[in-house]
Amino acid sequence: MLAVYDDESHFMNIEQAVVKEVIDLAPADCASTMLYRVAIPYGQYAVVVYHDANSNGIHDKNMFGAPTETWGVSNNARPLLRAPQFRECVFTHAASRTSVTIEIQ
Repeated sequence: MLAVYDDESHFMNIEQAVVKEVIDLAPADCASTMLYRVAIPYGQYAVVVYHDANSNGIHDKNMFGAPTETWGVSNNARPLLRAPQFRECVFTHAASRTSVTIEIQ
């Protein structure tokens, strides 16, 4: 799952993402790097990706609220004891080809 947000108040609410896409991957795709393009107007955004390993349509979490499926966000923000915040993940898309690298762990 890939979600793009343009507003702090909507961040991490998949229903309010400006872009949300389910990306089907072959097992070979999961072993290395992937390039995915999204058409968005210039502005400020934050991206969230996660692997829905059990295909239930949600990002599963344990009883403490910690993710049990791999995930990543723009700027690779990884706070230890809380979810990333919009301000930590936000980037400016101001050129015809803005590139964002996200590590999924």
